[in-house]
Amino acid sequence: MQTENNKGRQSNIELLRILLMITIPVYHLMLYNGVFYIEYNANTILGILLSAAGAIPADYAFVALSSYFLCEDNEEAKDKLFGSLPVYKKSLRRFMEFATLCLSMYVIKVVVLRSLFGYNNKEYFVDFFLMKGAWWYVYPYLLLLLLYPFLNKILIPMDEKKHARYVISSGVLFALINLNNTQRFVFDFFGFFFVYILISYLRKTGMDHMKKKNYAIVALCCAVALIGICVYVKLPASGVTTDMGNWIVKRLIGRYSIVACIMGVSVFLLFENLHVSFNPFINWFAKSVVFVFLLHDTWMGVFWYLGKCDNRFAYYSTGQFLFWIEIFTDTSFVIAIIIGELYRRGMKPLWDKLIQKII
Repeated sequence: MQTENNKGRQSNIELLRILLMITIPVYHLMLYNGVFYIEYNANTILGILLSAAGAIPADYAFVALSSYFLCEDNEEAKDKLFGSLPVYKKSLRRFMEFATLCLSMYVIKVVVLRSLFGYNNKEYFVDFFLMKGAWWYVYPYLLLLLLYPFLNKILIPMDEKKHARYVISSGVLFALINLNNTQRFVFDFFGFFFVYILISYLRKTGMDHMKKKNYAIVALCCAVALIGICVYVKLPASGVTTDMGNWIVKRLIGRYSIVACIMGVSVFLLFENLHVSFNPFINWFAKSVVFVFLLHDTWMGVFWYLGKCDNRFAYYSTGQFLFWIEIFTDTSFVIAIIIGELYRRGMKPLWDKLIQKII
């Protein structure tokens, strides 16, 4: 069941967005500091418990959320700013709105990080992780915003059996991609494509409204599998070598994990069917979510520059470990709320005028 306010904002979905986004800064804090992929240390298990069933399932839950509302959007709609728009123009508008937001946040990223670390710094951590890493989600999402009207033209009239075959074959291929040790844009987008056609199928067949407990069971089983296997292979007593353990962990909690993907979709469908009374605070707070995603690695760069949350993170005491996780996550949301308000009051109206002229 969905609960909407007069503007169509659903507090169950907004609450989900907040909970999902909490996991992403925590995961990247573990990832950038090598907690998962070095020899066993005092914080390895704690890091896995906090992250293995977190950010990557969260990413795919976000993909499922977007897909759910895009996969049946094939008609003209009225927009309070742009008036009546055909679906293709609406697609372009969405693309441009998100692209201009990303461009604005990227300017902040470049100015902050290059000012701190130098404009010619090619250090792997700075040049790859901070300048590129966490934004892998942005590029396939932008492409999806352009392509979804065309996907809908194909998928909506498709009969259920054929649609099911596409879902199964795409799922098998996505699982095989995970065996490849290479991260590529085409693989990133294929993950989005798989979730999109899966959600489209579930909506077509009515399976998106199965009992909540079914989705909860699937999500829980995936979480137990992800955490349990990752913990086991990292334990010295398991007899699994460090290299093999790292390979297994990367396959399970990396961005092409089919288990994490299924968990993410299940979590979204669980919340989509959850009754949450309209809550203005939840809806307001959820506005910061996209800014947390786009800015948390920039904020991590500040912590790193100050000598906190850096490569020694795996060797902190448990108290320090949890303390800096809490501080980094909380301040990421505070920064996002501030920048988000400034963006909505300052840059967004200017971008909207430009987009309106173009469209």
